[in-house]
Amino acid sequence: MLKVEGPANLLAYSGKEVDAVYLGRQAEAGTDSEKKVASLKAAVAEEIKGNPKIAGLTKEIQIEKGKAVYMQTCFVCHQPEGQGLVGQIPPLAKSDFLAKIDNEEKIRGVLAGRTGEVVVNGKTYNGVMIPMNYLSDEEIANVLTYVNNSWGNSGEPVKIQDVTRVRKEVPPPAKSNFE
Repeated sequence: MLKVEGPANLLAYSGKEVDAVYLGRQAEAGTDSEKKVASLKAAVAEEIKGNPKIAGLTKEIQIEKGKAVYMQTCFVCHQPEGQGLVGQIPPLAKSDFLAKIDNEEKIRGVLAGRTGEVVVNGKTYNGVMIPMNYLSDEEIANVLTYVNNSWGNSGEPVKIQDVTRVRKEVPPPAKSNFE
């Protein structure tokens, strides 16, 4: 047994002892508390659907999360401000190409990559965008929402469930000889 001497210091030890195993959140699983949390989350989700101001915050959160994905993955080619590389990588900023295609086609482009000629803002690009199918559905939805709403672009948020659905339709890229 440990024996301590000196004046009581309630900041270090309150004197309260509990003879029980600490289970953390595992103890809460299935309790009334967890059921109430689930009910409150459902109520919040319902309120978000009916309140455009709150729904807009959801889009803003996606944009911020998407910016983080973009700055880790996409900026190397498309550059930090979406301007691309002249003659090599098409710009995402103020892109007429992105404005013409729907979110589903954008999702396909990220999952499967792109090859061949693409005309963006009147200039022809002929390159390869590698598939980014290693990104999660949430990351793809967020990064596309960020691109859709940055650098002069204006678009709707991309839904995670749409990415999940399109991923099931897009065949995985062929393995290279180096894998």
